[in-house]
Amino acid sequence: MRTDAHGRRAVLSKVKTGELDVEEATRLLLAGTEPAPAPAPRDRVLAWLAGLVAEEARVPVEQIVPEERLDRHGFDSVMALNLVRALERDLGKLPATLLFEYQTPATLADYLLDRHGEALGRRFGATSTTGAGPVGGGAPLPEPTTVAAPEGPQEHSDHVAIVGLSCRFPLADDLDEFWANLAAGRDCITEVPASRWDVARHFDPVPGKPGKTYSRWGGFIRDVDAFDNAFFSISPREAERMDPQERLFLQEVWHALEDAGLSRSHLSGAAVGVYVGVMYSQYQLYQAEQALYGNPLYLGSSYASIANRVSHYFDFRGPSLALDSMCSSSLTALHLAADALRRGAITAAVVGGVNLTIHPAKHADLSQGRFASTDGRCRSFGAGGDGYVPGEGIGVAVLKPLSAAIADGDRVHAVILASAIGHGGRTSGYSVPNPAEQTRLIRAALRDAGVDPADVGYVEAHGTGTALGDPIEVRALAQALGARASGTPACAIGSVKSNIGHLEAAAGIAGLVKTVLQMRHRTLAPTLHADPPNPHLDLDAAGLRVPRSVEDWTPPESGLRTAGLSSFGAGGANAHVVVREFRPAPAPALAPGPQLILLSAQTPERLRTVAAGLAAEADAHTGGGAASWLASAAYTLRVGREALDHRLALVTADTADLGRRLRAFAGAGAAGDLVVGTADGSTRPAEGDQTRVADLLARRALAELGELWVRGAAIDWSTLDSPRPPKTTLPGYPFLRERHWPRLAGPPDAAVFPRTSSHPLLHRNESTFHRQRFVTSFDGASPLVRDHEVNGRALLPAAAVVEMVLAAGRRSGLAGSLRLQDTVLEAPIEVPPDARCEIAVELVQAEPGISFTVSDPDGRSVYARGRLAAGASPAPDRIDVEALAATCGPPLDAETCYRTLAGNGLRYGRALRVLDDVRLGQGRVLARFRLPEQSGTAPYEVHPALLDGAFQALVGFRVDGPGPARVPFVIDEVATTGTEPPGTGWIQVTARAAGGQADVFDLAVADDSGRVAIRVSGLAVRPAATKPPATPATTPWCCGRSGDPPRCPTLEQPLWTAGPCSSSTAPTWATRSAEPGPGPASWRCGRATVGSGQTVTVTGSTPPIPASTTACWRTWRRRRIRRWASSTPGRTRRRARTPR
Repeated sequence: MRTDAHGRRAVLSKVKTGELDVEEATRLLLAGTEPAPAPAPRDRVLAWLAGLVAEEARVPVEQIVPEERLDRHGFDSVMALNLVRALERDLGKLPATLLFEYQTPATLADYLLDRHGEALGRRFGATSTTGAGPVGGGAPLPEPTTVAAPEGPQEHSDHVAIVGLSCRFPLADDLDEFWANLAAGRDCITEVPASRWDVARHFDPVPGKPGKTYSRWGGFIRDVDAFDNAFFSISPREAERMDPQERLFLQEVWHALEDAGLSRSHLSGAAVGVYVGVMYSQYQLYQAEQALYGNPLYLGSSYASIANRVSHYFDFRGPSLALDSMCSSSLTALHLAADALRRGAITAAVVGGVNLTIHPAKHADLSQGRFASTDGRCRSFGAGGDGYVPGEGIGVAVLKPLSAAIADGDRVHAVILASAIGHGGRTSGYSVPNPAEQTRLIRAALRDAGVDPADVGYVEAHGTGTALGDPIEVRALAQALGARASGTPACAIGSVKSNIGHLEAAAGIAGLVKTVLQMRHRTLAPTLHADPPNPHLDLDAAGLRVPRSVEDWTPPESGLRTAGLSSFGAGGANAHVVVREFRPAPAPALAPGPQLILLSAQTPERLRTVAAGLAAEADAHTGGGAASWLASAAYTLRVGREALDHRLALVTADTADLGRRLRAFAGAGAAGDLVVGTADGSTRPAEGDQTRVADLLARRALAELGELWVRGAAIDWSTLDSPRPPKTTLPGYPFLRERHWPRLAGPPDAAVFPRTSSHPLLHRNESTFHRQRFVTSFDGASPLVRDHEVNGRALLPAAAVVEMVLAAGRRSGLAGSLRLQDTVLEAPIEVPPDARCEIAVELVQAEPGISFTVSDPDGRSVYARGRLAAGASPAPDRIDVEALAATCGPPLDAETCYRTLAGNGLRYGRALRVLDDVRLGQGRVLARFRLPEQSGTAPYEVHPALLDGAFQALVGFRVDGPGPARVPFVIDEVATTGTEPPGTGWIQVTARAAGGQADVFDLAVADDSGRVAIRVSGLAVRPAATKPPATPATTPWCCGRSGDPPRCPTLEQPLWTAGPCSSSTAPTWATRSAEPGPGPASWRCGRATVGSGQTVTVTGSTPPIPASTTACWRTWRRRRIRRWASSTPGRTRRRARTPR
């Protein structure tokens, strides 16, 4: 008999099957054995492998973590082969593909111990007297890492648990927002947003017009173009090429696994199947379309990649399938996944559907076939329904065998009792349903579920809202459920399509999410547009009813709410699922006490957002049950969330304290009494420290454990909690919404989104013979908005406004060097987080030169105005970098600069972080800048990040301590030199005031050699508003007018007034300083005296003007005040300008 590992496994296998008894097996295993080298201890093998890996990767051995993949250290095929050759020196011939099969040191060690144990024993000098079994008589060594399936049926083996859910639907980014919309009876259908396509180009109200659509409605998700590519280690180029359905489904899978309390590392390598329903692939339509405009693109639209991308990223080893059975796709995917779980083929499943409408072709197709609703309503079971409204969405469910979910302590949302799929066969038309087959299908699912039809309290119907489709479905459902006994309530039916439209391939998963949420809240949501009812329905006779308002869902006598769910494909492929609520066993009592809270994110900015989300959740749990929620939340965060690089830990015994501390961190970014840091491989505990970790766990030394974890320690938290708290729902990871979309060419009137302009900040040209006008759309995901916060508000940077005006001038035919003059930034441009904001730039010929305004499209809100000029490029100009540096102090690093700016209320994301260092001299600052990678400078006149970086350099004057955020207000001139702006170089800032706090500056931006590319003269700054400005007053003020002085809506204090003047022909207007001193102000003609002695005087003749910030500062600009000064108490300093 063979006495190697293969022979021993064969004997043990026969013992399990009964072919050998234990005594005979023992005799065979021990017969003829000789002392042989024993397998080496696993820790010594791991240490040996770590040294070899570190040597090949050229990194410190302390950075090698057994459970981390080798590609983290840059391993490629050459390095992998080198490592195999190094192993062969001690172990003999090995497969060349070894490291492609075993991709971590831990799995490689297990393989080598199992297959080459004797060689390893000789390598480490270990011997054994038996030659069988591990040293010390421990448990047998594990089998090589393979995809393992469950070992046969267990209790509840026919039942499948839904342990995780996630969704993004129209006007709902998560489950809570979706339920709020359902409970409120909200219709989430809108007209096609201008950000998708130009409806006017494709719309015709008369059905049947070739290439046109009579529908201009749909259910649209937010930010369809956004994706956090860096989180998933996907390059921007690859992210742009990926179908948005692939990108967004990947993010929602992450959220669903978070909801399930299952981390990526926990499931890596497991037999997890991925099943996704999808039926439209529109992204590549742009590739074909753009070829007609000479704009070649390479865009991906593979159904398979939607599923395969998930399996690849999470390292799932089960089936990975994308299914298209049209409108039943996602329920068919659910059926196949549940079947695989029941058969034991997989241990868990990720199931879902995705459907996007990113091109007008779908609307045109639906209109040509008369499938689309003519009024933008899905009238499920209602009169007047003539079609459906397409909707977008992504839904994901995580499934496990119910017995496994209970054993693992998973939170079970609901239980899938049974499902059935089938086809309607041949009917009178390809898209005509077969009610008899629908009846058979529903009956089969109920039979397999073992459910009495009378116990079904709700059915989420297909319910597309068509005149004949709904009656056919109701008839089939009535036949399947049978007549209700006397006194038995009618079964409620509804359709989520009335709220969000028909999600087509994702319709089934949307219905499942709605059904599960109704079970969670024990409430039935209303179905919209069902009054008056479809005249072809006889709901009373069918024993059915349609809830028109929110109502309690009363359970049947059996005690558990049960529901059916139908999806019927247009081609006849049908699916039905039976779902029942789950009531867990009572949770063990949890004693109040301190809890260890762990948070992590990919970047520091996201970590603050994560903290803010948990703070809000903690605020909702400050009453009864707060201690139990805190224990569950802490447990879920420790065992059910992936540990990312940027980490935070804190110990707390109170939800109010948790919320307070997290809000403080989220707002200021300062750690305070929290433990905050970055996981670093070089600081992970050595093998010997695991004993210390075990001791800390036993003593429940939470603070020390949290600190170790923040530094990067891999800690098994399973022993910390006894009894184990139940998992709970917590906010999902706040993915960065960064735009990834190809730049598209097109006809002049093409849509704003995707962009058709050659400039990234000018999206639509609306110019006429009388004026030049460009309109641009921004949203919260626009990098310039997302990465620019002022006092907590997402604002478009002033630098972006400057570039928009310069670019508009260039595209209007201006040549040479461009100059912005007398620019007043009257109001900030705030972009709401959940909507788009359109900004119009308008140029008009004026005397002298060209005037510009930046406003909303209607012109009601003016944000900036000034003049634009063009001329010959100025003579070359340089700054002496070396001489300037010699007069400045030591450099402040970027981290210090941006921390100071954040303390002042100015937060910058990576798109705008351009400062490398800042040096402060006497009245001047010298800063080194570098544009972010892939930013480039073309086709910009002045790259917004570059100009904003110049404004950021003012931080050099504020390093001594925090102060209010100051932002650009008035600019004498921004001048370009006609040369391309540099990607790296220097910024010089000179303060015009020699003492006190400077408010006016001159700036120069130069390349590495000191050659100036941009000059900014007379930049005046002001404190930023801490809340949205009030509506400016428009009452005119003139000499002799009585009353209080007018107030600046931004500074919230009087700015200027006029008193009785001595000359009726030459009135004098006075302005007040922006920084009042203590005490009341006195106002008089030609002079405004502030209580502290500060004054500012403007003399000259001017007509009465509105008492508003705009008019006040426009007058100030016309007077061209050249010198500002500050006074000290008891001293008055006059600031004047001679009249023209």
